Amino acid sequence: MTLPRTNALREVRGLGWTLVSTPYDLSPVLPVSGTNSSINAGITSGVLANTSLSAETTNSSTISSTTANDNLVLVDFSHVASNAIHFSINIKNITLPLTSPPSNSSSTSKTTPPASLNITLLSPTTGEHITLGILSFTSPQSPVFLNRNNVRGHGWVEDVFWTTKFPTIGIILPDPNGDTGSWSLEAVLDRSVLEVFINGGSQSATMTFYAEEPLEVLSVAMGGASTGVTVDVVVRALESAWAEMEGPDGIVRGNVTGNADMERREERKHARIAYAAEFE
Repeated sequence: MTLPRTNALREVRGLGWTLVSTPYDLSPVLPVSGTNSSINAGITSGVLANTSLSAETTNSSTISSTTANDNLVLVDFSHVASNAIHFSINIKNITLPLTSPPSNSSSTSKTTPPASLNITLLSPTTGEHITLGILSFTSPQSPVFLNRNNVRGHGWVEDVFWTTKFPTIGIILPDPNGDTGSWSLEAVLDRSVLEVFINGGSQSATMTFYAEEPLEVLSVAMGGASTGVTVDVVVRALESAWAEMEGPDGIVRGNVTGNADMERREERKHARIAYAAEFE
């Protein structure tokens, strides 16, 4: 079952009229307090870490399950009982490129690797992982991809109809000043389902995967970006929507609405933001 969604028909620059799809209200399984996703607002109630990274300095406030450097953030969410997380990533201050290189460009000019953002969800036990991200995000149209090629639980090697890679074209949205642009991604990992919403839902995808062991580590890596580009990362733990219906033995026995169950529901409203970071 996928997330409930809000849908609307909108005209999106670079895509035309598009069915925009965003997650419906996630507040029942998101943090009750401290849900401010603005990294620059500082540490708020419910935020376990807030890190500002740059090539020159590293000023971080981290938790034991998180490591970070100039271009990489690792989040271990193995302690999240639901094995479900919500994460949002926003690339900002992308210098909008020319549509074609200058005619007088020198063939001997030094080349640099294309700017890219790679996200990996990994099982540290088996090494299985799924990847997603955006390549060459300094180009007017940048490839966006999802890849489930490296999970083994489904037995996809024998299934000729098992598609492992899903590419599309990402759109860099121009800022009001016209000189810079941005690209954003919101995603929910729920055990064996990954749902992705790009640029406010103008593009979305749902991907199932079948790993032999749970994916419990999130990696966000940026490379090749020019000075001034920043990437905001927010990761939140999600609670199980079924947890409030569990009995003392952990088994769900249908729709339960007794007083004891309602009290247990209130006690469980403590989903946490697992990590928040910014690097540039």
